[in-house]
Amino acid sequence: MLDVLYDPTWTSHFFWLLIVAFIFAFSVSFGMGANDSCNDWGPAVGAGTVKLWQAYILCGIFNTIGAILLGYKVTETLRTGIVEVDVFDVYSLYNHTTGKYETVPYCNGSVATGGFAPPHVEEKGAAIVECAKYTAAEYMIGQTGAMAGVAAFMIVSSIYKIPVSATHAIVGASLASSLYLRGNVGIKWTKSEELCCRGLSLLSSPVSLPLRFI
Repeated sequence: MLDVLYDPTWTSHFFWLLIVAFIFAFSVSFGMGANDSCNDWGPAVGAGTVKLWQAYILCGIFNTIGAILLGYKVTETLRTGIVEVDVFDVYSLYNHTTGKYETVPYCNGSVATGGFAPPHVEEKGAAIVECAKYTAAEYMIGQTGAMAGVAAFMIVSSIYKIPVSATHAIVGASLASSLYLRGNVGIKWTKSEELCCRGLSLLSSPVSLPLRFI
């Protein structure tokens, strides 16, 4: 566990991580455009149904529409359906004796404080938020690392002309990160097993095709 002082200003020390995460997120998007989009439109271009420049335009239009109208559903699954985010909760209690926040196992009446908006503290030093609940810095770092791995995987695969899936990559990377940081309690096994079974079905389909001719 990282030695982090979870006071109202702790996120300011990790602002650099937010910038790095944005860079990796855009890199993943770049890899998806270079690989996943080609998986969809490659057969149509190869068959001569549409020209390459037409595929670029159609892909850009419909990918954008799909992301706007339905993308939030998949985002919600990746955000809350795979990793047990609650196990990354940390509680920071204001100590009136020392005038500082201290990390505690749990405290009643905690106020969930997310993002980079710290709880308000009065000028005299008396905290309005006695106990704040944060998501641990390990989770931020772990998910950023997952995006870095997926970005590298997608871009390298595209360079070597290998069609791969960004969805499978990010699900696997998120699972691996949470398993490493919190063990098996960090995984929502019911949803993860469902996703893994669907992934196995995709892998088994091309393998089972030759069996039809035996």
